[in-house]
Amino acid sequence: MSWLNDLFADGEDQAPNSESVQASPAAADPVQAPTEPTGSIHSGGGFCETLHGGDLPPWERGQNGASADIEGMRGGLQTGLAVLAKNYRGRELELIARLQTALDTNDLGLPPFPDTVIKLRGLLDSDRVDSAEISKLVRTDPGLAEEVWRVASSAAMGGQRPKTLQQAVGRLGHQQLWKVAMFVALDEALFQVTSFEEEVLFLRGHGTHVADLAEWMAPNRLKGQAWMGGLLHDSGKLLICRMASEVGVPNNAPVLATLMDHCHSGLGGLVANSWNMPQAASAIAFHHGEEDPVGRLIHRADIASHGAGAALQGLDDVRAQAALAAQEGGTFSTSALMDKAIQLAEKDRQAA
Repeated sequence: MSWLNDLFADGEDQAPNSESVQASPAAADPVQAPTEPTGSIHSGGGFCETLHGGDLPPWERGQNGASADIEGMRGGLQTGLAVLAKNYRGRELELIARLQTALDTNDLGLPPFPDTVIKLRGLLDSDRVDSAEISKLVRTDPGLAEEVWRVASSAAMGGQRPKTLQQAVGRLGHQQLWKVAMFVALDEALFQVTSFEEEVLFLRGHGTHVADLAEWMAPNRLKGQAWMGGLLHDSGKLLICRMASEVGVPNNAPVLATLMDHCHSGLGGLVANSWNMPQAASAIAFHHGEEDPVGRLIHRADIASHGAGAALQGLDDVRAQAALAAQEGGTFSTSALMDKAIQLAEKDRQAA
């Protein structure tokens, strides 16, 4: 599935000066804003304590990779989990053991990537795209067909219901159809976690917001990778929630915030790697640092997304703006990125 690393390369809405992606100077210590809560704020509103804790802003947590490759990250995670295991008992220790086993066996317990999406990508990439054949494939997946109908009939698409599925597919276009297919696939493979519905809702919305921002900032050649990496950048947190649900760890258990702080970016990289997305895996694993060019875009989008969430709730977003300004490096405007983040968040909130 190497095609997952070279998604659609054209984008109409592009940030100023985004054709050059350069390494940026390290971020300065963020300005403290005591009026901003320490939990996690959804870009379109909402609050989720499970996902974050402590005094650091969300984008400074989870910097867990000293190694520059996925296998090195796997070893680092195993070492870190062994240390954490000494501090826990009962079901919390069972959760850590479950993660250790997943790393040892290279089996994260996730279903394979949906075959329909793989076939769809092949059709979209073919020299002679046949809309009738695409529609026929979409029809074989009831969940995908239903979502295509819904999106094609939405107000954003004119609000008029298409007469046929083929017309609905044509109305979406290849890029939007691909995104819809990815959302449906991830809903089935990752975004279903019993007893963690609030966390899943937050992570779905935040991932979509970061994906759109990262794609907006990226040069054309990296847009597909930036969108995919942004969408999955916190998939490690979803994996932790899934395993916690399976062993009966409640969503208010302190071990969850600890694991997310120490493991989520590395685990997210392994999630993408398990679905044969090596470039996305690298961007996700190192999205809290400067090691990966797409990871840098995701990091900035992540900061802006959290800052937009604070701004929309009337809270102080000074830490986000300071962190972005420290990393700007001449590649984009902090104010332009924050404006775009707020615009997208407001649009998402109105559509919800």
